[in-house]
Amino acid sequence: MIYKEKMFAAEQSALVIDAYQTLRKPLLRAIYLLKLGGKHVDEERTITDRDMLAEVEENFETYSGSFSQAFTSGDIDDAIASIERMRYYDLALQEIRKKL
Repeated sequence: MIYKEKMFAAEQSALVIDAYQTLRKPLLRAIYLLKLGGKHVDEERTITDRDMLAEVEENFETYSGSFSQAFTSGDIDDAIASIERMRYYDLALQEIRKKL
């Protein structure tokens, strides 16, 4: 009987951990809320349209300009922050282009 209780406790613990992770993460929480309302969400599907590409390119260009301004004014910390953001958007651009 103790074995069954331990197994039940372990299963319940796993359910609580899964629920916590779902509620803690905005994307998982949003998907869960739609599912509660009876709406199916294809969790494998992502945006691969040209609008997303344009949006990422725009963000990349924004931070490229920010880098230029920061570098020109000698604000190295802001220049580095801009490079980090440019790197992020550059990777996003590469991934989007692969899917198009």
